[in-house]
Amino acid sequence: MTYKSLLIPLTCISLLVACQSNQPIRSNTIEPVISSLPNWVNNPPSDSENFLFGSGAASTKKQAIKEALVDLSSKLGIQVESQFQSSTKVTEAKYEWVEKNSESSIKTEVKALSISQYQIEEVYAATSMQTYVLLKTNKTLLYNAYKTELEQHLAHYKVAQVNFKQLGRYERYQNSCLEKLKLPDFNRKLSAAKTLNSQMALRDFQAYENKVTQQFRIAKRQLNFNIHSTDSTSKALSEPLSTALAKAELWGRKSQSLTIKASSSARFNKASGFNIGRYLLDLKVYDGKSLIGGKKINLKGASLQSKSGTLAPAIKKFTKLIKKEGLWSTLGLQEVECK
Repeated sequence: MTYKSLLIPLTCISLLVACQSNQPIRSNTIEPVISSLPNWVNNPPSDSENFLFGSGAASTKKQAIKEALVDLSSKLGIQVESQFQSSTKVTEAKYEWVEKNSESSIKTEVKALSISQYQIEEVYAATSMQTYVLLKTNKTLLYNAYKTELEQHLAHYKVAQVNFKQLGRYERYQNSCLEKLKLPDFNRKLSAAKTLNSQMALRDFQAYENKVTQQFRIAKRQLNFNIHSTDSTSKALSEPLSTALAKAELWGRKSQSLTIKASSSARFNKASGFNIGRYLLDLKVYDGKSLIGGKKINLKGASLQSKSGTLAPAIKKFTKLIKKEGLWSTLGLQEVECK
């Protein structure tokens, strides 16, 4: 084969390669579609005399509504902490949803503040992963809703007060503590109502807050316990309980205290050279003549020396049990904790 005969095919191949390399290369990627956002996304409507607006953006419509509600809540005198704002993105339990008329109105709960009378004004899905929502509420309707809730709360409290003085000391403490725990939610609603109507009369609502606070202080001061032991063993076993009551400032004089009656029984045996003591501590809690709580507690102690030596380890176990379960559970009483 001559040199010329080889040169002709090689030249053709080179020309073909050059022609192919000059052709445009198509990309497999999809160019994003750029669309202009509605004006309200970056410039939400200003609040007016009659309406409030809130906007939010998120990956889903539901989440965007939550963000818009957080925006609205800040305009009602409710300070939403950054930690809470983060939790709204992942926590469903903090919200209650009611959707009516194809989601034309919704009700939710932001930091225990019931927000209602809201309408979805605008929704814009920019992409499958980004949705914008604009909410609107009527100030007058929202104010009337809060005012009605606050007035109903006061009415229920007044009814409950009729029998308050007839309750025992522990029940008075329970009731006043539970009422005090409602104050943060009550004050949030009151703050929102006042923001919506600066002329709102506050005297009755402030009087309620002062009375609840004072009533709780008195009930807490009157709540204290004293232990009456029926035998030396129950007295020794009850020492950790009296110490815990004193630390919690719940230890008092007999004439002014709830009575904890403590009795005990014990069984002994030997195992692997150890004396084993099994104690049953029976606690009964009385408010006057009424039995209001109590618990039977099994404790075990071991000693190489003697049967009586098993008592000290049993007492140590009772100390650990009180720390683990808490005072109220140890006494068989419903736990209600207020500061």
